[in-house]
Amino acid sequence: MSNLDQKEKIVETAYKTIQKGESIFIGSGTTCYLLAQRIKKEDEISVVTNNISILDLLLPNCKNVILIGGEVICQNGIKFTLGKKTSNTFEGIYVNRAFTSVTGVDLNAGLTVTKEFSAYIYRGISDITNNWTLMIDDSKYNKIGLVYVASLDSPDCIITNKIDKQYKEIFDKKEKRLLICE
Repeated sequence: MSNLDQKEKIVETAYKTIQKGESIFIGSGTTCYLLAQRIKKEDEISVVTNNISILDLLLPNCKNVILIGGEVICQNGIKFTLGKKTSNTFEGIYVNRAFTSVTGVDLNAGLTVTKEFSAYIYRGISDITNNWTLMIDDSKYNKIGLVYVASLDSPDCIITNKIDKQYKEIFDKKEKRLLICE
């Protein structure tokens, strides 16, 4: 797992934003996997996810767990579901906050991922919450994945370990909550 120290700091900060009894969405990827490891039974959290790899972590520690269906994918050892059928299963679901990561964050390209089917999840985030937290380490900046999923102003909160001045100015201008955990 690359950038493990940075990701663990980001996850610690993200975990502290979760309140007891909330319902959350946790996306796919290694940063989201690390967040799932932090959840404890006493948090009384309900989780909606497409991340199959975190089910064993969540089931003994969550009030409720809802797995979003779709095609099963394995990328970097993390198993998750994606596709058009995944976006349909968001219907009727609403969570207090959503936690995701991306492949790249770029001034021109916006938020991008490597797989086209991931776009269905990101396009559904705004329908299931009004509090989207993007967890990204500094290796994601000025990087472009193959598929556009959202503009830089889409997430409500950005948690990162470091940020370039130009990105900070954009997030500040768009009045996004920015948490930097160096």
